[in-house]
Amino acid sequence: MKQYLKRKFVIGYFFQLAINIVLLIIISFIIKMNFLLLFITILGNILGTYLLSLHYFSRDYYLRMSNWTNVTELFNRGGGNLVLFLTMFFNSVLAFLVVGGYVVLIYRFTAMWVNICAVLIVIGSSVLAFRYYQRKFWSQFN
Repeated sequence: MKQYLKRKFVIGYFFQLAINIVLLIIISFIIKMNFLLLFITILGNILGTYLLSLHYFSRDYYLRMSNWTNVTELFNRGGGNLVLFLTMFFNSVLAFLVVGGYVVLIYRFTAMWVNICAVLIVIGSSVLAFRYYQRKFWSQFN
């Protein structure tokens, strides 16, 4: 089971990553993004796609339903449209606050130190999320 789930996860992750990278490259040509910024954006996309894939893959596993009769039942497993809307709304508000706070910090302090702190926060939270899914999800298949 563990091997099957790992292969299924890797295939899904690579398909999602390929779609995202193609879109990023197209957008980078349209807005004439420099190569270094594109490279960093692709690295961030690789990390973000991996962490979101971990989240949604484990969520799908916990909410699995093998006796569904129509597609609507599959989409309503996690609480339905209202929960999906509220999650997207609160994530948007949180993203606005984070970006707004980042802009304020850039104006108030030296950009280099703010960016170093931001990178450390991203790396630290990514490591914590990775360890969480290793411990709570993947370890159950050992």
